[in-house]
Amino acid sequence: MKTLLATMIFAGSLSSASAATYTIQNWPQDLSKVPCDAWHRNSDGSWTEVATIIVGTNPTSGMVFKDTDEAKIINDKCHH
Repeated sequence: MKTLLATMIFAGSLSSASAATYTIQNWPQDLSKVPCDAWHRNSDGSWTEVATIIVGTNPTSGMVFKDTDEAKIINDKCHH
């Protein structure tokens, strides 16, 4: 039971980390202002949005970018 509880707490902390919300004004230029933990780098080199990004008043989440202007901005900032 303790192991199950610890697993549930750990899983909950992972999901709350991905629940962050960031607000920007200009797409895609301001993506450079979004922290790297808002993205997950996939094995194919694409980036998945794991946070919510609000552009003006429009929320986005779960978007995937590869070989786009968005991917270049994220890659330049976050891929070392």
